[in-house]
Amino acid sequence: MHEDQQFELVEDAFATFRAGGPLAVPLGADAARTTVRHRRHVRMVAVGALAAILIMAPVAVYASGIMDDRRGPDVTTSIDPVLSPSVEPSSSPLPSPSTSQSSPAAPDGRVTSGQLAHATVDFGPASGGPSLCPTGRFTFTGSPTTNSQSASRIAITKIVDVDFDHDGALESVALITCAIQGADYVVLALDRTADGSIVAVGRVVMTSEKDAIQTVFDIRVDDGGAVGVQVGDRGTCCGTTEEMVEHQWRSYGFDGSRFQQTAGPTKFTPVPAANDLTVTDGGDVILGAPSGGARRGSLTVTVHNNGPTTAPGAIIEAYVFAEHGLPEAVDIETDLNDCSKTSFKNDQGVVTTWRLRCHLYPYAVGASRSYTFRFTSPVANDAKISADAAEQFPQIGAGAEITEEQPGIRILEDQQSENNEVNGRIKLAS
Repeated sequence: MHEDQQFELVEDAFATFRAGGPLAVPLGADAARTTVRHRRHVRMVAVGALAAILIMAPVAVYASGIMDDRRGPDVTTSIDPVLSPSVEPSSSPLPSPSTSQSSPAAPDGRVTSGQLAHATVDFGPASGGPSLCPTGRFTFTGSPTTNSQSASRIAITKIVDVDFDHDGALESVALITCAIQGADYVVLALDRTADGSIVAVGRVVMTSEKDAIQTVFDIRVDDGGAVGVQVGDRGTCCGTTEEMVEHQWRSYGFDGSRFQQTAGPTKFTPVPAANDLTVTDGGDVILGAPSGGARRGSLTVTVHNNGPTTAPGAIIEAYVFAEHGLPEAVDIETDLNDCSKTSFKNDQGVVTTWRLRCHLYPYAVGASRSYTFRFTSPVANDAKISADAAEQFPQIGAGAEITEEQPGIRILEDQQSENNEVNGRIKLAS
């Protein structure tokens, strides 16, 4: 051990003894925080005491008459708070007393995904209910690492750098996913010790079976050194999609010992009971004679609310599907407002679906409304459409789907979803 480290340990022990505090040191993340705080306190006390001695010594000498009583001693040195008593004085010129001294720079606490993937960190104690994420000390052997206790795969999903402890240096916060079929999540705040070791300062958020937060979608850096966490009230598994989950951004700040929420919603929006919405009519889309290099047709569908209550909102989607793609994109238009267009590709990067999605007003029980969608297909698609029309099972077609919505929050799961969609072929007019 270096003599500086020996001095520091002795210094810590004497300071603890004089303060009457316990000589035992806690383990884990608490130990790291306690040691850092204690050493900072001891250094401040030691530096203050040394400064007082150097200031008072000339005064005492002057009072004793050793110095010339006509003038005080010339002060030619100042105390650098960075230096501990065991550091030898520098041979370089010292600043004048009027020069302000800056605080020592805090060590870089950033951690990369690759570094964390081979580190051992303390995930903290169990909390809430059973979780797929580890508790206590856990050693990564890559990302993902299989947790032998739960058989879950522990993967480092994202890391952001933020000065959450306000020491002037960046630390890191990691979003970690623990999955089998469903998943749990933990957002872990990380720092480094003086020797560069990675330590967990604390948990920002952790999901478990009994927690209100069931999903963590993302993390970010918020203002003032806060950690932003995008959370959800349901797990995305087994028929539950992200659109069925409420997304909320919440901010968490570090108070020196733990993370507490400082901004954002504190509760999720209650989920209303789902209604039975149906879509009917539809049929095949007949594309007319070519005009201007394209064929045009339309599809009209009717939406009805079977109840039992008023639907707060709904989403209607019209689409074209082509299992193996088409030479040119098919365009879909309507007279509705608040609509957006999307397309989807298969594993080979071929566009196989074109969709037009529109948000609708609330539906009272028993209400019905009809909607018309217009399709434009370039003549370059004629050969494939004509060939598909002769097949027994179509691979090219069009349709519409209705989904109940809690506007701005989530879509609602219809327990009678078999009547939520209509499909038909796309045919060329003879």
